[in-house]
Amino acid sequence: MQTIKCVVVGDGAVGKTCDSATLEKLRNGGQSPITREMGEKMAKETRASKYLECSALTQEGLKTTFDEAIMAALLPPVTTKEKKCALL
Repeated sequence: MQTIKCVVVGDGAVGKTCDSATLEKLRNGGQSPITREMGEKMAKETRASKYLECSALTQEGLKTTFDEAIMAALLPPVTTKEKKCALL
């Protein structure tokens, strides 16, 4: 059985280097930039390998994001075996 491996990536520029017009447009639509906590929660809920942030604009964290995505794809998932008790 094949499994799909993924990481959740947030554009770290949103909310940090995002211009006020874009932030205002989000607010007018009843939206706001996600927080790190929201991204980590989404990663946990979707069973993603992890949540990462990077900025396509400044390229901050971009290499790390790609490196982590590659590692998630290449490394086998960590599985925990159920411990079974046998009475003799």
